[in-house]
Parts: sequence; C-alpha cells; structure tokens
Amino acid sequence: MLATHPKGFLKDPKQTALESGVSKVAMMSSDEVVKIQDAQSGGDTQRFIRSLFPLIDQMKTYNRKFFLDDVISSFTIAFILLPQAIAYTTLAKVGVMQACVAAMFPLIFYPIFGASRQLSVGPEAVVAVVTGSTVVEIMASTSAYTASQIASSLAFMVGVVCIGVGVCRGGFVDNILSGYLLVGFVLGISNLICIEQIPGLFGLTLPPAEGESSALDKLQGAINVFGTANGVTAAVGISNVIFLLAMRRIKKMYKAKYPILGKIPDILVLVVLMIGISAAFDLNGKYKVKVLGTFDNKLPIPGLPLLNGDLVGRLIQPAFITLLVGFVESQTVTKKFGLHFGYFPSGDQELVALGSINLVSSLAGGMALFGSLPRSRILVNMGAKTVLANAMAGIIVLVATQVLGPVLKFLPKPTLSGIVFAAALGLIEFKEIGFVFRIRSWAEVIMFLITWAVTIGFAITTGIIVCLGFSALLIIRRSTEAPLAVIGRVKMNLVANNDEDDGYKKDAAQLELDSIPYRYQDLVNHPYAELLEGVVAVRIMSRIMFYNIANIRRQLRDLIHAQCLLVLERRKGIRDSRMSRNGGRNNYDSASGDVRYNGHPSMAALAQDDDTAGVKVDLPGKAAGDQIEDDPTLFNTLVLDFRGCTELDAWAVFLLHNIFHSFEEHGVRVVICGMRDVQIQMFKRAGWYEDMAEDLFPSVEQGMAAIESRIQRPRWYKKRW
Repeated sequence: MLATHPKGFLKDPKQTALESGVSKVAMMSSDEVVKIQDAQSGGDTQRFIRSLFPLIDQMKTYNRKFFLDDVISSFTIAFILLPQAIAYTTLAKVGVMQACVAAMFPLIFYPIFGASRQLSVGPEAVVAVVTGSTVVEIMASTSAYTASQIASSLAFMVGVVCIGVGVCRGGFVDNILSGYLLVGFVLGISNLICIEQIPGLFGLTLPPAEGESSALDKLQGAINVFGTANGVTAAVGISNVIFLLAMRRIKKMYKAKYPILGKIPDILVLVVLMIGISAAFDLNGKYKVKVLGTFDNKLPIPGLPLLNGDLVGRLIQPAFITLLVGFVESQTVTKKFGLHFGYFPSGDQELVALGSINLVSSLAGGMALFGSLPRSRILVNMGAKTVLANAMAGIIVLVATQVLGPVLKFLPKPTLSGIVFAAALGLIEFKEIGFVFRIRSWAEVIMFLITWAVTIGFAITTGIIVCLGFSALLIIRRSTEAPLAVIGRVKMNLVANNDEDDGYKKDAAQLELDSIPYRYQDLVNHPYAELLEGVVAVRIMSRIMFYNIANIRRQLRDLIHAQCLLVLERRKGIRDSRMSRNGGRNNYDSASGDVRYNGHPSMAALAQDDDTAGVKVDLPGKAAGDQIEDDPTLFNTLVLDFRGCTELDAWAVFLLHNIFHSFEEHGVRVVICGMRDVQIQMFKRAGWYEDMAEDLFPSVEQGMAAIESRIQRPRWYKKRW
C-alpha cells in the first residue's frame, strides 16, 4: 500500500514499472504474446543446454591470454599424472595401460560436462585402493573374472550410479559423511596405502594372501619377511620419499618468498632423475632393483565391459562406496577453488560429469577415477584457468605412453612406491586431527578413532560401512532433535515511535506490537529475563515433523516441570527469608515439591512478590512430579511461540491437537503465538481451528499481553533472584 506524501503522491518505482509492464502486455496482440512466450521457452532451453554443457559458457568468455597458462599446466600435470597412474596399479591390482587409459580419455571428455575449472581428474589413491580391494575380494571367491574385467565393470557401475544420483538431485551426498568420521576413514586408508608400499620400498616379496587382508595383516606379513630386504632398493625408496616430503615442506615454507618454487613439478623431477640414474648405473642388472620394465602400450579395444547379473550384483556395494569416497574429495576441490575463483558449480552437475568420465573410462578399458586434491593444487599453482588444461593433459598422457615406453622401462619400482607413499601421507589431515583434540570434542574423537581402528583392523568395506552407519545415526539423531527454549520478557531500550511517518502505513497488528515495550527472548542468552508466575512460555526453534514430535512432547513436559520447581524454589526462598526475620517455621518437602502453608503471620502475602491464596491440588493416583504440574498456582498457562517453526506435517498437526487437548483436560490453557498462515490453514482443514481461535495471536508479545490483562495480580520474577 502506498503512503501519502505531503507534497503529493509518490509511487514506488517497482510498482510503476509493474503497472507499465501490465499495460504494455494488455496492448499486445495475441501473436506478439505468443512470440514472447516462444522466446522465453527458447531461453529456458538455452539455459538448460548451457547448464548441461558448461564448456559453452567457458568458451564464450575464453581469453587467449589463458592459453599459455593452460598449456604449461597441462604439461606439468600430465607428467605428474602418468607416473602416479603407473604407481597406482599396485593399489588397484590392474595392468599399467588400464590405469593409463583412465588418465587419458576421461580427461579429454571431462570439459564437456564438468564445470570445475581447476579439478584434476584421473586415477586417485583412495579410489584405487577400493578398486584393488574389490578385485581381490571377487577373485578370491571366483575365478570367472579377470582383474581387468572387474576394474572396467566397476568403473561402468560407478558411472551409472553417479549419473543416476546426479539426475535425482543427489549432489548433497558429499555431506552424508560426518567430518571427523571421514577424517578417521581417510586416515585408515592412508595408513593402509603406506603399509602396502613397504614391500615395494624395501624390495620385499610377500607370500600371496587368501582373500582380502587388513592393514595389520599386511604389516605383519611385511615384518615377517623384512630380513630379505634389498639395501639398494631401500636406499632408493627411502631417499625418494624424503625428497618428496622435503620438497613439499620447502614449498610450504618459501613459496611466498620465492613463487617459482610453486611451479616446480617435484614428482616429474624425481621421475626424470631416477630414470637417468637407473639407466646410467644399471640398478636392475647390478643391484637387483626392480624396474617398471617393458609394458604393452597398446590401447585396449573400446567396448562394453562385462556386465552379467552375478558381477553387477557383486559390484553394487563397491560402486556406491567408490562414489562416496571419490565424490567427497572431488567436491572438496570444487567448493574450495570455485569459491576462490568466483564460480559455483552444482553438485548435481559434477556428479553427472564424473559419472560420464567413468563411463568413458570403462568403455575405453580403464578403471574408476575421480578428482584429486593434491593434483588440483598443483594445477592451480601452475596457473590453470579453464577445463582445457585437463583435456590437453589427457592428450599429452596418451602421446607419452605411446612414445616414452622405451624410457619409462628404466623407472625403478621403489620410486613408484615412494610416490604413492608420499601421496598417502598427504591424505592425513594433521590440522583437523589436532583441532578436534585441542577443543576436546570427545564424542567426535571417539567416532574418529573407532572409524580409523575398524578401517585398518578389518577391511576397507567394513570401515566405510561403519563410517556410513555412524553418519546415518548422527543424521537421524540430529534430525529428531527439536530445540525448545523457555522465553521471558526483556524490556526494549528503544521503542518504535508509531507517530513517526516512515512512508508506509502499518496494519493494526503491527501497531499493537510496536506499542508493547517488551520483547521475549530465551533465558540462555538473557538469564535475567522476567517470567510470569503460572505461565510457561516456550519457543519452538525447528520444524515439527513426524520424527521429532514425540521429542517435543517430552521436552515440553521436562521444561514445565523445571519451571514449576523454579517457582517452588523461589517461594521457598522468599518464605525462608520472611520467617528468618519473624521467627517462623517453614514446612517444605523438597522431595515431593509440596508446600504446606501454615497460619504464621509471616506467611501473609506481599503484593509485590508473593501470594499464599493458592491451595495445593492433590489429585489421587498422581506421582509427585505430576502433582507439581497439576497445581494451578504453579502452572496454568502454556504459551507456544511458533515463530521459529518453519514446517508442519499432517502427523505433527494431529499430535499437536492431542497435546493441546491433553493440557486443557488438566486445566492448562494453551496459547499459540506466531503460527504461519499455511500452518493455520492445516488446522482449519482438520476442523480444529475453532477450538484454538480464541487463543491464537500473531506474536508472543501480544499473546503474553492478553494473558497478563486477564490476571488480577500478575507476578513477574527473574530466574536469578
């Protein structure tokens, strides 16, 4: 509604524009309206296409100055990704080319659907471990499938699950895993990876294991054969780990002072250096240091992976586990660098993109892949600006595997183990672990330790199931919680002046609210707020649904009981004070909460603080706690402030009506304040509105004012006296 201005009528510009637009539409012909609707429909189609293919918008805004940065970044990440992919074959239990294929074609296709410009996709340590665990578990139970078939089929299943979850708007799944549960799981995975690299670092040969082994079993096996370690192999492996960790530390300490350090690809430097040393000193021939050797660099023939009913059934659970652990890390990169560079990719879109590249990897004969946080950091440090860096890196890896085979055969295997070992140490979130211990959040510490212990003590699948189970319990528990707060009145320092003309007319309800010099706040933040004796005012601060209504009912009873005890304690304190002055005696049963008034003159009421006119109501068959709540001098009115309640469902409405009716049967008046129109409509449709209409108020301030006006001698008190 527009307000009258002393100099004339001033219209709201938005209203003027709206009226102008309406008049223009009214003057249009039907053909013109149809053309506008077609244009809008076309615009919606274009927006959908652009959201499905983010590359379109990136290419429209592509700056030629970005090209050199993308090229440099792509070369760097390609020559880091290639040795990593080869190294991860020991984790995934697959051949070299199957891991390399996952570092080629998926990277080329990711820019089509992927919106995260700095996400480096490819084989990743945790996903490789889950793949290897799945391969070992299935091959231990049946010889019908090869490791290559299992890995490719798993990648296909991961792709299908990712796309399905993305289409169903499940981009929130990265929030399912609780923070410190995930930290505990990743810590267990990193420990497992480090233990698995011990044989490669020291040149040990372990006896074949039967089925899937835990990290502790593998550590025990390595200790049993540690006496057969190769000294030169150990020297190469340990020195490589030290080099990578030292470079990581040096970059962290001096990158701000010497930015060029951030652009040094330490893994690439190490690989080139060790290939040269291996070839020059013949580490394999003279010192028995295992090398990568000649490998078949022929690309697999593209085609559908093996997908029979038995194998698909075995891969459903690993596919979901791979989705969870892989998508969590990918979304961490997407959110972190998206916020830094000013773009906000949709989680649903990223699921579709990651699912698509897993399908591509599977069809090309590769393994499952996701985003990598360490490689993404390198990509950012090298100055990558768009997703084209990923595509060019995939092409470079493809060319390198076909051209550099004669060179890569000299690469020592302890170097590959060292690369994986250092990458696994990088997974450990030392800051997060130290933080949770520092703030002494023992509940999260316990969950973190349990998840970590289960992961290293049993198996990866057991660890992720425990992690998911804990997360599900936490989510269910927290969703059933319904925060309630006892509220009291706090005097406003500044009261709105209703006579002041602010340009808009206020309705009667707002004018009435502005005339009340008090507001109602919770006692936690305002411990000296005033309470009205006989009245319990409660603010509901969550939605009320079928899963938390019982919790709300229990909390209401507990709060009412506590407030009644508070009134009794207040009365006892006042009477004790009077009788200490007058020599009287007070009979107070603290166990039952019963106050028996005697005839001593000191019990005479003072108008400002107490009244002894009430009589104890003793209902037969009631426990002491129930008697407290049935005493009208202690509790006669319940005020429910629905201002913080955002949603009600049908079952909540049904049970709320029962709760209201139950209180009224015990002589307690229920006053409802701040309920939204849509919630009131639900009570109207249920036919219960007439029962509550008299005690329904727009705000708790107005409801409490109405209650106070009906009490002859309202007694306000503070929780602390």
